[in-house]
Amino acid sequence: MEDNKKKLGIAAIVLLAATTIGTIFYAVNLKKEKDENERVLIADKESVLKELTNSRDSLNLALSTNTNLSAELTTERDKVVALMSELEASKASYQSLLKYKEQTFKLKATINKLMSQISFLKDENSKLTTEVSTKTEQLSKSERQKDSINSQKEVLNQHVKKAAKINIVNLNVKTLRWKSEKMNLESDKAVRVDMLKVTFVIPANHLAASGDKKFFIQIIDPTNNVIGLKETESFTNGSNLVYSETVTVDYQNQNTTADKNIPVKLLEKGTFFVNVFDQYGDLMGKTTFTLR
Repeated sequence: MEDNKKKLGIAAIVLLAATTIGTIFYAVNLKKEKDENERVLIADKESVLKELTNSRDSLNLALSTNTNLSAELTTERDKVVALMSELEASKASYQSLLKYKEQTFKLKATINKLMSQISFLKDENSKLTTEVSTKTEQLSKSERQKDSINSQKEVLNQHVKKAAKINIVNLNVKTLRWKSEKMNLESDKAVRVDMLKVTFVIPANHLAASGDKKFFIQIIDPTNNVIGLKETESFTNGSNLVYSETVTVDYQNQNTTADKNIPVKLLEKGTFFVNVFDQYGDLMGKTTFTLR
């Protein structure tokens, strides 16, 4: 009887020990599982925070280089920052992490769409910049060509203007003792000369304008006085001329001889200076003669 009681006591002790050991083993395993789950949840939380941090940094970078989508980028950046603050303050749990992962996924989808738009806009802007640069260079080249053409045109106009200007040659003065149109004698003695015959030739020039051409003859005696009419002409260039006589010829682009008889009296001995000016006041020719 006592042996049976001893056997039952021993069996109870063994059962209790086995139960205790099982309970301890289960508790240990449960704690290990809990610790592993917490480690996984913390790792997941850190992973989500890292993704949100990368998204925030990408948005900040995009904001520093883009203005067209600034409002949209700022809105999404603020959402990311708010979600990061909320996640950092929350306790890690499977349900909360699942919620934050879903929100992060939606934000990333929106951000990726914005980034694609930014990339497209950058490409378009680059194309436009290249196009503007090309157009600017073409315009600059066109302006340079235009300036060159205008410069050449101006030079050509100056050449044509110069070529179209008439001139005179063979300016000559005869000192005469005048008796009549058909009877006069040349003389170089001052006391005998009472007529000066001035002649010159206007050469043919098909570029010049045809029509009446007026010339002013100025004769200066040895005492530096103008002889003849002694009238004054004011020109458009601002100059004034005291002249001895005028002569007008009908110029038709052919060789044309002009001559003018200028009556004189009581001439001084010495050298006389003869100048011929056109109707604009430009000196066309000059010569001298001497009386004794």
